[in-house]
Amino acid sequence: MADTATAPACRRSQVSEEEIIRRLNRRLDQYGLRIRKTPDGSQARHRLGTFFVLDIESNTCNQKNIDIEQMAREHDCLSVLETLIASDY
Repeated sequence: MADTATAPACRRSQVSEEEIIRRLNRRLDQYGLRIRKTPDGSQARHRLGTFFVLDIESNTCNQKNIDIEQMAREHDCLSVLETLIASDY
């Protein structure tokens, strides 16, 4: 058996916001939903947060103030060995 105290820690892979959004959009596509990012400094950012879920059919906001890392984990789009890196996407 390996000694867990001396075993090297598992290395986490870094995943960009853009990639997480792509993964989530593929998963949510079956429900007619898409993740969208609001523009910096816009009124929409104050109302909807940085990320929101858009219902494609009705063109309405389904959820606002989304934590994309948490949502990706809930939908199995991000493994435990992956972590979000912020980007200027």
